[in-house]
Amino acid sequence: MPIPSRTISTAERMKHVREACAAAPAGPAREAARACYAAAEAARREMLERKCNRQLDAALRALAQDDGTAARSGGTQAQRNSGPSWSR
Repeated sequence: MPIPSRTISTAERMKHVREACAAAPAGPAREAARACYAAAEAARREMLERKCNRQLDAALRALAQDDGTAARSGGTQAQRNSGPSWSR
């Protein structure tokens, strides 16, 4: 397996996610992302890199939901769970 030319460290990812949270508009997605970021910080302090990275991924997903990517990926969760499209 080839080694990537540049691997992004967890510290760099944390910096990126922190900046993304700060730049996000206020709302539930931002709060969810901040909660995930806080969990990532706690995992990092406990030296649990894998858990930290999972929490950072969750924070980015929460922010992406607020960007409207949910609409591009098939609607919101409530819309996807409401049955077939012909029944709406």
